[in-house]
Amino acid sequence: MSKPHQSDALDLASRIAKRDLSVREATEAAIATIEKQNSVLNAVVAERFDKARAEADAMDRSRPEQAGPLWGVPFLLKDVNLYSAVLPTRFASRFFATAQPKGDSTMVHRWREGGLVVLGTTNTPEFAGDFTTEPLAYGPCRNPWNAGVTVGGSSGGAAAAVASGMVPMAHGTDLGGSIRIPAACCGVFGFKPSVGLNPLGPWWDEIAGGLDSDHVLTRSVR
Repeated sequence: MSKPHQSDALDLASRIAKRDLSVREATEAAIATIEKQNSVLNAVVAERFDKARAEADAMDRSRPEQAGPLWGVPFLLKDVNLYSAVLPTRFASRFFATAQPKGDSTMVHRWREGGLVVLGTTNTPEFAGDFTTEPLAYGPCRNPWNAGVTVGGSSGGAAAAVASGMVPMAHGTDLGGSIRIPAACCGVFGFKPSVGLNPLGPWWDEIAGGLDSDHVLTRSVR
């Protein structure tokens, strides 16, 4: 049986559903991997580990009968576009260094209601405006396969986090390749869904004339 940090999201969720693994154990494994790797990779730029542990314990005590298919899976948000009341959204900009959203975006609400355990936010170029991930606010994100090559952008932190085993899936955004390029650079799966499939609201309506799509990068596709 693979270790939690080696599993994809579906395998991890299946083991949690069968009680072979607790949500807390999956959460702790993800946190341990982040703490071990992030000093080199700089993929995660904000964390809420203690609150995630408390959420995981509550989920283990009370699993709903109709739990979502990814219930208990550790997850990371990108530091751009989608807001969360439990984490800052700074757009990798020093201008927003103290910004704290007052609520969850629709997609974040759905992910959390579906049982994803949000651990933190990932590195991105300022305002997601580059195909490399080297913002002045956070510093460069490193590729887990070779620290001397790029992770791509703009979802570079998400790709590095998934490729290094921190989490099996992570939020990304894509207008002109910002999921697909980092996925290719880091050897994970990512695609841009149809425009409008996933909502950006309620605070955003359309970005770049409606061409932006938010989705995830994953360890596998099946």
